Amino acid sequence: MQPGEYELRYRENRGEAKILLRAPFESVPPEIEITAPDSAPAGGEVEVTLAGDIGEHMVSTVVPAGSNNNERGRVIALRQGSEQTGTIKRLPEEPGDYEIRCINGYGRDKVVYASRKLTIQ
Repeated sequence: MQPGEYELRYRENRGEAKILLRAPFESVPPEIEITAPDSAPAGGEVEVTLAGDIGEHMVSTVVPAGSNNNERGRVIALRQGSEQTGTIKRLPEEPGDYEIRCINGYGRDKVVYASRKLTIQ
């Protein structure tokens, strides 16, 4: 779910499907911190620690800096919890500026919850 303002609606299951109850709510993005080295070798690997509100269907990935939200590279699937450490292997062979991102891994439109610069050397 994208962060933003929403409304929960309870409605009849018959006839006009009249709305019986409305309850506004706000979906807020999780607070996640990424800890990783500032640089890593081309084609190598990088250890990444994510801490915060890690939810279902989240992944950590490495993509070229400034990529659109739907860009995905090598990933680590995350388990729901508060802190996880994993290794992203087979980093890009092309040196340059990249980002380590924590994104939702489910659905067509990805949301970037956190990102951190990574230089591939």
